[in-house]
Amino acid sequence: MSKLAALLGPADEKTPYQRGREAGQKGDHGPAFPKPDST
Repeated sequence: MSKLAALLGPADEKTPYQRGREAGQKGDHGPAFPKPDST
């Protein structure tokens, strides 16, 4: 394992992208993504 991976520890089991994709397959809305300020 790399030094960075050892420093950060185990990652979350699902990334926001994976959660959103699974929600889309079920027809649900995925997790909200931050929107850039348009001001």
